[in-house]
This record gives sequence, C-alpha cells and structure tokens, in this order.
Amino acid sequence: MDGTRLILTVVAAVAGLGAGYVTHVLNQRLAASEEEATEPALPREALWAPVLDAALLAALVFRFGLGPRTLVGVPLVLVLVQVIVFDARHRLILNRVIYPAIVVALLVAPVNPLLDSAGDGWLAHVMSSIEGAALAGGLFF
Repeated sequence: MDGTRLILTVVAAVAGLGAGYVTHVLNQRLAASEEEATEPALPREALWAPVLDAALLAALVFRFGLGPRTLVGVPLVLVLVQVIVFDARHRLILNRVIYPAIVVALLVAPVNPLLDSAGDGWLAHVMSSIEGAALAGGLFF
C-alpha cells in the first residue's frame, strides 16, 4: 500500500467518526419525534454509528481510492448505518429515511458506477437497481 492511500484511508476513518457522531445525533432526534420509538438506549449505542461509519468509510477508500465508486458509496454507507443503528434499538425503519433514499438511488442509477449490469447503458443500470430492490423487498416481505 502506498503512503497516499494509507493517509486517505486514515482521513476517511476520521471523517467516518465525525459522520457517525452526526448520525447518532440524528437518530436521537428522529427517535424523539417518533411515537413508536420508545426503547431505551442499547449498550454503548453512542459508539455504534461512529465506529461503523469509520470502519466502512475507511474500507471504501482503501478498496476504491478516491473515485466515482467512493463518491456513490459514501452516502450509501451513511444511510445504511443510520438505518441499522436505529433499527437495532427500535425495531423500526423510518419511511422518511427510506423513501428519499429510494428516490435518490433511482435518480443516480443511470450513472452509478457501483452497478455492474450485463448490458451497457443507463437503462441496464436502472433495471438492475429495480431488480435488486424487488429482490431485497421480497426477502424482507
């Protein structure tokens, strides 16, 4: 590993710690505004989002460097960590988080470098996104 990639990975981990703190604060505010979110805090819950965000963002930068995949992956990681931590505590995934994320994912799908579809072009990427969403939704249903 070269020095530049190591420095970028460490910077990503530190940024992940900060983003995780913001995610934790967001989760507290979302829980306060949600009637069904009444469960007490989990052990060391304040560390969950910072540690997960730091580890996942560092892994993302280590694997892909600074490029299009990383730029698309960062918001994906941040949203998924928020959902995981909130769901772990409250057994609840908020529509006001998921619905905007779905819309953004579909809007980004035509140019998403994370999608490797059989066909080339934006339509193949959109179809791949829809198929993935249907598969995931079917598993959870």
